[in-house]
Amino acid sequence: MLMSEDNHFNRHPCVRLASVNFSGRGGTTPEWNESPGGTAAVRELPVVREEFGFRRTHCGCAFCQAPCRHLPGALAPSDLPRLCPPGREVFAWAEEHLRALRGKPYPILVPARRQDGVCHWYFDGTCAVHASAPYGCAFFDAHMPQAESNQRFAALVEAIRQDVAANGLYYRIWLHLRQQGLTGTAGHRADVVRELERIARRAEGNRTKSATVIGHVYETPTRHQKVAMAGRRE
Repeated sequence: MLMSEDNHFNRHPCVRLASVNFSGRGGTTPEWNESPGGTAAVRELPVVREEFGFRRTHCGCAFCQAPCRHLPGALAPSDLPRLCPPGREVFAWAEEHLRALRGKPYPILVPARRQDGVCHWYFDGTCAVHASAPYGCAFFDAHMPQAESNQRFAALVEAIRQDVAANGLYYRIWLHLRQQGLTGTAGHRADVVRELERIARRAEGNRTKSATVIGHVYETPTRHQKVAMAGRRE
């Protein structure tokens, strides 16, 4: 892990109603509050997206965006109805947006990548499908302990294997993309590591520069301070 304990990151606060069983989709759910006049008022609360018992992560720092440029996250079977727009034929949509990953002992669907290797949904630091991002993107971040990351990925693999056993949509799309020659290879983790190291060095340089500037401000007297000190000496 490249992040140290003093490198804080944003996690947006989410509210979850204990009485609601969430299906894993994003959205809102109503909360009923009784107003002083006795009438009911509805306030929309954000729904926490969950998958396989895990909650979505929310950090969007430079470290967490690095995989978007080298290792776009894998889809889970439940991502397909979330990502494919209503009314679109899912196989045609998949040909445009997904690729069947090669070289794995199980089928994996991943976002298509541009020629430079960047996820084709990633533009200028923004994900075009952020609200419905694939499981492999939405449920992992650069600050996560390796043990938890392994657990989350194992749950994905198990869901894919169950889909294969049932000849599910995920598996059939993967077969279709292979037949069409729309395949891809996994990105290189070494590229992600190198970028993370560059980000860390840049952040460290910025902190050093800031500390130097702050030290200069506090240690170097201003002209008015010099005048005041001169007056006291006299």
